[in-house]
Amino acid sequence: MKKNFGPLPTRYARSLFLAAKQGNVVSEVEKDLQALDETFSQYGEFTALMLNPGLSDEKLSAILTALSSKLNLHPVTRRFIDLLHEKRRLELLSTIPAYYHKLYLEDAGEIEAGVTTAIELDSAGKEKIQVHLAKKTGKKPLISWTVNPQILGGLVMEWSGTVYDGSLARKLRELENRMVEAV
Repeated sequence: MKKNFGPLPTRYARSLFLAAKQGNVVSEVEKDLQALDETFSQYGEFTALMLNPGLSDEKLSAILTALSSKLNLHPVTRRFIDLLHEKRRLELLSTIPAYYHKLYLEDAGEIEAGVTTAIELDSAGKEKIQVHLAKKTGKKPLISWTVNPQILGGLVMEWSGTVYDGSLARKLRELENRMVEAV
Protein backbone atom coordinates (compact mmCIF):
# COMPACT_ATOMS: atom_id res chain seq x y z
CA MET A 1 0.00 0.00 0.00
CA LYS A 2 1.44 3.34 -1.06
CA LYS A 3 1.62 6.06 1.52
CA ASN A 4 0.03 9.41 0.72
CA PHE A 5 2.67 12.12 1.07
CA GLY A 6 0.38 14.99 0.07
CA PRO A 7 2.03 17.69 -2.04
CA LEU A 8 5.64 16.85 -1.02
CA PRO A 9 6.56 14.58 -3.97
CA THR A 10 5.22 17.17 -6.41
CA ARG A 11 7.24 19.94 -4.75
CA TYR A 12 10.43 17.93 -4.72
CA ALA A 13 9.92 16.76 -8.30
CA ARG A 14 9.31 20.33 -9.42
CA SER A 15 12.45 21.53 -7.61
CA LEU A 16 14.48 18.76 -9.23
CA PHE A 17 12.99 19.58 -12.61
CA LEU A 18 13.88 23.27 -12.25
CA ALA A 19 17.45 22.39 -11.23
CA ALA A 20 17.75 20.01 -14.18
CA LYS A 21 16.32 22.63 -16.54
CA GLN A 22 18.76 25.23 -15.25
CA GLY A 23 21.63 22.79 -15.81
CA ASN A 24 20.23 21.78 -19.21
CA VAL A 25 20.11 18.12 -18.11
CA VAL A 26 16.36 17.45 -18.05
CA SER A 27 16.62 14.33 -20.23
CA GLU A 28 19.55 12.92 -18.29
CA VAL A 29 17.69 13.28 -14.98
CA GLU A 30 14.59 11.72 -16.58
CA LYS A 31 16.67 8.67 -17.56
CA ASP A 32 18.17 8.51 -14.07
CA LEU A 33 14.75 8.58 -12.43
CA GLN A 34 13.44 5.88 -14.75
CA ALA A 35 16.44 3.73 -13.81
CA LEU A 36 15.75 4.37 -10.11
CA ASP A 37 12.08 3.53 -10.61
CA GLU A 38 13.02 0.24 -12.27
CA THR A 39 15.37 -0.51 -9.39
CA PHE A 40 12.63 0.13 -6.82
CA SER A 41 10.20 -2.05 -8.79
CA GLN A 42 12.67 -4.87 -9.28
CA TYR A 43 14.12 -4.80 -5.76
CA GLY A 44 11.30 -3.93 -3.34
CA GLU A 45 13.53 -4.81 -0.41
CA PHE A 46 15.88 -1.98 -1.41
CA THR A 47 13.28 0.61 -0.39
CA ALA A 48 12.81 -1.16 2.94
CA LEU A 49 16.58 -1.21 3.44
CA MET A 50 16.87 2.54 2.78
CA LEU A 51 14.15 3.28 5.32
CA ASN A 52 15.50 0.94 7.99
CA PRO A 53 15.87 3.08 11.15
CA GLY A 54 18.62 0.77 12.42
CA LEU A 55 20.87 1.66 9.48
CA SER A 56 23.47 4.29 10.35
CA ASP A 57 23.76 7.45 8.27
CA GLU A 58 27.24 6.40 7.17
CA LYS A 59 26.05 3.02 5.90
CA LEU A 60 23.04 4.58 4.19
CA SER A 61 25.29 7.17 2.54
CA ALA A 62 27.56 4.36 1.33
CA ILE A 63 24.57 2.46 -0.08
CA LEU A 64 23.28 5.55 -1.86
CA THR A 65 26.74 6.29 -3.26
CA ALA A 66 27.03 2.71 -4.52
CA LEU A 67 23.57 2.92 -6.09
CA SER A 68 24.44 6.21 -7.77
CA SER A 69 27.66 4.72 -9.15
CA LYS A 70 25.99 1.48 -10.24
CA LEU A 71 23.29 3.40 -12.15
CA ASN A 72 25.80 6.02 -13.32
CA LEU A 73 23.54 8.83 -12.13
CA HIS A 74 24.10 12.41 -13.25
CA PRO A 75 25.54 14.73 -10.55
CA VAL A 76 22.24 16.65 -10.38
CA THR A 77 20.38 13.44 -9.57
CA ARG A 78 23.06 12.40 -7.09
CA ARG A 79 22.85 15.74 -5.30
CA PHE A 80 19.07 15.46 -5.20
CA ILE A 81 19.27 12.05 -3.53
CA ASP A 82 21.78 13.47 -1.05
CA LEU A 83 19.36 16.32 -0.33
CA LEU A 84 16.53 13.86 0.35
CA HIS A 85 18.84 11.96 2.68
CA GLU A 86 19.89 15.14 4.52
CA LYS A 87 16.26 16.23 4.92
CA ARG A 88 15.26 12.73 6.02
CA ARG A 89 12.85 12.44 3.09
CA LEU A 90 14.21 9.32 1.36
CA GLU A 91 10.76 7.72 1.59
CA LEU A 92 9.72 10.14 -1.17
CA LEU A 93 12.34 8.88 -3.61
CA SER A 94 10.20 6.04 -4.96
CA THR A 95 7.30 8.44 -5.72
CA ILE A 96 9.22 11.26 -7.42
CA PRO A 97 9.97 9.61 -10.82
CA ALA A 98 6.27 9.61 -11.78
CA TYR A 99 5.82 13.28 -10.88
CA TYR A 100 9.03 14.28 -12.66
CA HIS A 101 7.95 12.31 -15.74
CA LYS A 102 4.74 14.35 -15.97
CA LEU A 103 6.74 17.58 -15.79
CA TYR A 104 9.15 16.22 -18.38
CA LEU A 105 6.35 15.44 -20.83
CA GLU A 106 4.61 18.74 -20.18
CA ASP A 107 7.82 20.65 -20.87
CA ALA A 108 8.33 18.71 -24.10
CA GLY A 109 4.76 19.48 -25.19
CA GLU A 110 3.79 15.82 -25.03
CA ILE A 111 1.06 13.90 -23.30
CA GLU A 112 0.64 10.20 -22.58
CA ALA A 113 -2.58 8.66 -23.81
CA GLY A 114 -4.10 5.22 -24.07
CA VAL A 115 -6.39 4.09 -26.86
CA THR A 116 -8.33 0.83 -26.75
CA THR A 117 -10.05 -0.53 -29.83
CA ALA A 118 -11.93 -3.75 -30.53
CA ILE A 119 -9.67 -4.60 -33.46
CA GLU A 120 -6.15 -3.65 -34.54
CA LEU A 121 -6.19 -0.36 -36.42
CA ASP A 122 -4.24 0.25 -39.60
CA SER A 123 -1.73 3.10 -39.76
CA ALA A 124 -4.29 5.48 -41.31
CA GLY A 125 -6.74 4.88 -38.45
CA LYS A 126 -4.01 5.39 -35.87
CA GLU A 127 -2.88 8.58 -37.58
CA LYS A 128 -6.44 9.93 -37.55
CA ILE A 129 -6.71 9.33 -33.80
CA GLN A 130 -3.24 10.82 -33.25
CA VAL A 131 -4.27 14.01 -35.08
CA HIS A 132 -7.57 14.20 -33.18
CA LEU A 133 -5.85 13.87 -29.80
CA ALA A 134 -3.22 16.44 -30.76
CA LYS A 135 -5.98 18.94 -31.61
CA LYS A 136 -7.96 18.08 -28.49
CA THR A 137 -5.03 18.38 -26.07
CA GLY A 138 -2.80 20.87 -27.85
CA LYS A 139 0.10 18.48 -27.28
CA LYS A 140 1.83 15.67 -29.11
CA PRO A 141 0.17 12.46 -27.88
CA LEU A 142 2.34 9.48 -27.00
CA ILE A 143 -0.23 6.73 -27.45
CA SER A 144 -0.16 3.22 -26.09
CA TRP A 145 -2.47 1.10 -28.23
CA THR A 146 -4.52 -1.78 -26.81
CA VAL A 147 -6.85 -4.21 -28.52
CA ASN A 148 -9.79 -5.47 -26.43
CA PRO A 149 -12.53 -7.32 -28.35
CA GLN A 150 -14.86 -6.97 -25.33
CA ILE A 151 -15.58 -3.32 -26.22
CA LEU A 152 -17.23 -4.74 -29.39
CA GLY A 153 -16.51 -1.65 -31.50
CA GLY A 154 -15.63 2.01 -31.29
CA LEU A 155 -12.82 3.06 -29.00
CA VAL A 156 -11.88 4.22 -25.53
CA MET A 157 -9.36 7.07 -25.16
CA GLU A 158 -7.69 8.11 -21.91
CA TRP A 159 -5.35 11.02 -21.21
CA SER A 160 -4.58 13.18 -18.17
CA GLY A 161 -7.45 11.79 -16.14
CA THR A 162 -9.93 12.21 -19.00
CA VAL A 163 -11.72 9.16 -20.36
CA TYR A 164 -13.71 9.20 -23.58
CA ASP A 165 -15.66 5.97 -23.89
CA GLY A 166 -17.08 5.66 -27.38
CA SER A 167 -17.27 1.89 -27.23
CA LEU A 168 -20.21 -0.08 -28.57
CA ALA A 169 -20.28 -2.06 -25.32
CA ARG A 170 -20.93 1.15 -23.31
CA LYS A 171 -23.64 2.27 -25.72
CA LEU A 172 -25.37 -1.12 -25.46
CA ARG A 173 -25.23 -0.95 -21.63
CA GLU A 174 -26.78 2.52 -21.70
CA LEU A 175 -29.51 1.33 -24.07
CA GLU A 176 -30.20 -1.64 -21.82
CA ASN A 177 -30.42 0.64 -18.75
CA ARG A 178 -32.87 2.98 -20.51
CA MET A 179 -35.03 0.06 -21.57
CA VAL A 180 -35.08 -1.32 -18.00
CA GLU A 181 -36.00 2.10 -16.61
CA ALA A 182 -38.81 2.47 -19.15
CA VAL A 183 -40.46 -0.75 -18.00
